[in-house]
Amino acid sequence: MHKLLTKYGLAAHLAILAVAPLFLSATTVLWLSAIAAVWVVMEPSRIGAEMLHSARVRVWKKIVEDPVLWVMLSVAVFTGIETLNGGVSLAYDAETLKWSVSSPAMPMLPGSVDGCGFAEFAAAIAATVVLQGIRSALGRSARGAFLLVSSLLSGVGAVVMSMMISEGVPSAVLASKCDISDPSFIGSIFGVYLSFAVCAISIAQEKKWFMAMPVAMFAAGANAVGLFIFAPAGIFALFAGVALLTVLYAIVYARIKIGATAEFKYFIFFAFPMALALLAVVFTVDPEIVADRTAAYSEGNFRPEGFTEARQITSSIAKKVWKADPWLGSGLGSFALDMKYHALPTDWMIVSPVQRAPLNGFWMILAERGVIGAFVLAVPLVLLLVFYFIRMFGSFGVRMPEASCMIGIPVLSAYLAEAFVDATCVMPGMLLAVVAALSISACSFPKEKRNGR
Repeated sequence: MHKLLTKYGLAAHLAILAVAPLFLSATTVLWLSAIAAVWVVMEPSRIGAEMLHSARVRVWKKIVEDPVLWVMLSVAVFTGIETLNGGVSLAYDAETLKWSVSSPAMPMLPGSVDGCGFAEFAAAIAATVVLQGIRSALGRSARGAFLLVSSLLSGVGAVVMSMMISEGVPSAVLASKCDISDPSFIGSIFGVYLSFAVCAISIAQEKKWFMAMPVAMFAAGANAVGLFIFAPAGIFALFAGVALLTVLYAIVYARIKIGATAEFKYFIFFAFPMALALLAVVFTVDPEIVADRTAAYSEGNFRPEGFTEARQITSSIAKKVWKADPWLGSGLGSFALDMKYHALPTDWMIVSPVQRAPLNGFWMILAERGVIGAFVLAVPLVLLLVFYFIRMFGSFGVRMPEASCMIGIPVLSAYLAEAFVDATCVMPGMLLAVVAALSISACSFPKEKRNGR
């Protein structure tokens, strides 16, 4: 494992950067982004017998010509303006005796509540660097190392957060409750990295990374536990389904590409950590959490009590806010203020007095960022999706795609489906994980060799 990290140091650092928004401060994420940006250009993967200088020139040219770079920089600039343009708050008009949500310091530009937006800005910079690293600087084996290390770090974070629950740490306990008053669930992000771990097991098996296999197995089990504890039952089923689809494809891939009995070995490599994860949940996780998650399956109802009514009320308020300022929205982090201003007395009988977001991520984006902000968020996803299909169609007839090619569309589909019922879609760590999944998948499709390489 040490040799693997040494050989693929750039991939490891990009993996650290991808997971960093989950657990580290925005300032730390920016520092890691700066280091990784230099590393992407100075230490890219080399093709065959390519000299390092030639690789640097090739990667630099590819980065500059990549439209994704300029789109992501535009996203970062937009988010930076939101962060700097604060001033959104509840204001009282003494003449009319009414409360209202004030405009930002510069009303013609996207704004935010004071103190909001810096994490989103740091994540946008990190996503720019991670995407360029994956698209321009990482070779096939290095992409496998990225999947391995990122899922490992996410899994370690899931285990640590699980232990924090038993210690009574408020943030971890609150995250495990999956309360709809703050409908952003870190467990969904663990679900994305679970699919990364599933792919890492397949790559470790194919490349005979024997010392890395236990690490990949641990990552799969740990992220599965994190998904179970820190996501509602319905979201657990959604991302577990994505991982299972990837597993089924990986089994077929192992049988066809690796050889006889390889599919059985892969099944064991996956099933063993899942069995350990199940035991860990049964014997170490708070019984109340286990009972809450399993009750949804036994009762056949995945909606928490009052969910439908709360979703209708919060979506209605978000719609009103968006209609008041359709282009730029009311400002990043302002929905809690909008609730206090627009909610009726009867609404508070259903909705929590500390409701932070609507139970619909699309309305959340429109209410706080407007049509322009939604467009800015959508363009990178659409561009990466177009690139994915171009690479997919171009790979026909070359060789069988590896398992990592199969996670992009299912992960994106799960991400969009979840956005209908909560606001996890705007979490910085979630956005970064999804664009990384799309980019890794697209770049993993095989292409014809050039110049004999």
